Amino acid sequence: MFNVTRFLFYVSSMMKVLKNIFFIVSILFFSLSFNACSSSSSSSDSTSTTTDNTTTTDTTTADTTAPVIAEVTAVTTPTTDTTPDYTFSTDEAGTITYGGSCSSSTTSATSGNNTITLTTLSDGTYTDCTISVKDSAGNTSNTLTITSFVIDTSSPVIAEVTVVGTPSTNTSPNYTFSSNEAGTITYGGSCSSSSTSATADNNTVTFNTLSVATYSDCTIKVTDSAGNFSNTLTISTFVIVVWKQESYIKAANNDAGDSFGYSVSISGDTMVVGAFREGSNQTTITNGTTASSNDSNSESGAVYVYKRTGTSWAQEAYIKAANNDAGDYFGISVSISGDTMVVGASREGSNQTTITNGTNASSDDSSTNGAVYVYKRTGTNWAQEAYIKAANGDSSDSFGERVSIDNDTIVVGAIYEKSNQTTITNGTTASSDDSNTQSGAVYVYKRTGTSWAQEAYIKAANNDAGDLFGISVSISGDTMVVGAFNEDSNQTTITNGTT
Repeated sequence: MFNVTRFLFYVSSMMKVLKNIFFIVSILFFSLSFNACSSSSSSSDSTSTTTDNTTTTDTTTADTTAPVIAEVTAVTTPTTDTTPDYTFSTDEAGTITYGGSCSSSTTSATSGNNTITLTTLSDGTYTDCTISVKDSAGNTSNTLTITSFVIDTSSPVIAEVTVVGTPSTNTSPNYTFSSNEAGTITYGGSCSSSSTSATADNNTVTFNTLSVATYSDCTIKVTDSAGNFSNTLTISTFVIVVWKQESYIKAANNDAGDSFGYSVSISGDTMVVGAFREGSNQTTITNGTTASSNDSNSESGAVYVYKRTGTSWAQEAYIKAANNDAGDYFGISVSISGDTMVVGASREGSNQTTITNGTNASSDDSSTNGAVYVYKRTGTNWAQEAYIKAANGDSSDSFGERVSIDNDTIVVGAIYEKSNQTTITNGTTASSDDSNTQSGAVYVYKRTGTSWAQEAYIKAANNDAGDLFGISVSISGDTMVVGAFNEDSNQTTITNGTT
């Protein structure tokens, strides 16, 4: 018989066995699952490592891109700076290489703007300077040509060419100077002009309106385009004048018919006035402001000397001939040079034919051939130095009709002298011929110390009667000019020479 109790016991035992088996299987399954996950994770880590290796490989890829450089700030031109700055840009750092005529101690470039100072340069124009940059990979940039520039450290040189004429009545006078460079003109002192640009040549500027004055402080200088200043040129002193009456002069012994002012001469601040018909009988010199009121020696003549102080004139002397006589025409001609004055008396009547060096004069009155008187000033006092008569003195020659003096030389015209000579006599003699009426002659006298002597006797090369050679005379240095207003040739040209 079936034993139920035993059967149930058997089933219960089997269930426990199955339960243990299930537990063991579950543990095995879990273990397998865990291993599988670990394996998957391991596989994933390996893949990640591979990816990392790929990234590292990309970082070490070769650089073949060259830097790009460009000009930022060119060298100022022209410039006086012999070590100028220059700025360029680069998109990569690197080593700088210089080409052409330029170099610098700066050899490293950074990414961005780079300012370099060029090594000392000489004066000149620079057109071949270049820069390039090589990066760390060995790539070389484009070659950058530095914009052309000029180094100029030489100053312009200026010099005077044409001075302002002085004295001048032009209140806006011209002035010419030279410059070896073009540039800007700067004026200094009392002068200015609207002309501000100079060329490398002669330059004529017109000064702005100037007042009446003496100008001694005017300067000019030129600045070239590089900023170099020239020497300062001092303009030669000049005077601007506007003519106006400074004085109205009448003789202190003014009388009708004296012919005061018939002849005049001036030297510096001293003026001489001749009144050849003045009639006083005085035979001395009055140093001062007075003059004789006597009127008994008709047409004897007188000379008045005036001196300027500042802008005021005053009589310094009243002079009468030492051998004063009526009708002598003393003062018909006058001339002054410094402290020496010469006076002509064309109708003076002595028959003397020599020179008296000193204060005396002949009292003879037998021949109206004329005489010349020389006066010398010491301080403010005048005294006769010489009394001169023509070596060939003859009646009515009008010796002294015209006179001129320059330093130690006197020229005297005798318009009615009559010799037929047609040459110059260098020496102390003169022709005694009397056949060419009123042809005229000129005499030259020279001073040595305080003594005067004849140096020449001059007749026209085409001497002819009535020519009045010597009607006007003037001397300057070693050159003399003589007028003969009645000379009658029909020539209309100039003859340079002796004929």
